[in-house]
Amino acid sequence: MCAEPVRQTETVWLGGLLTG
Repeated sequence: MCAEPVRQTETVWLGGLLTG
């Protein structure tokens, strides 16, 4: 299991929250 895809997903959903 790699943490890279997890980090990418985290950034994506974080951006979604910021964009609202």
